[in-house]
Amino acid sequence: MEGEVDEDVYRDSLSAWKGLSEFGGLELDARDEELVDQLRIELDPEAWSLEVALASASTDMFLQAFFRVIQPFSMMFRDVLDFFEMAGAREGQSQLKLRVENEILELQHFEEFLEHWSLLQN
Repeated sequence: MEGEVDEDVYRDSLSAWKGLSEFGGLELDARDEELVDQLRIELDPEAWSLEVALASASTDMFLQAFFRVIQPFSMMFRDVLDFFEMAGAREGQSQLKLRVENEILELQHFEEFLEHWSLLQN
């Protein structure tokens, strides 16, 4: 409903990163440590931590940097998404929602992004 605040929508880069990290099961001090450093460099190479870099980044800037950093994994993600689509899965036990500017992004938006991205790659 209009005027309602959805508590599950991340409205700034830092909370979006924390939510995405938790939702995605990222291992920030282990397996995914390099992702953290690459994202920090992409956002602000002068920042001493990712949190500092995120504090001055809009959600739009964060998502652009995030997708640039994970680009090598996009085809693998596409394969996983195709698998879920073939299985008829449209929702999981939990959903991730991000607010970018005035838009709230959900799985459908990422599917559309990947479709567009695939066209650009070919």
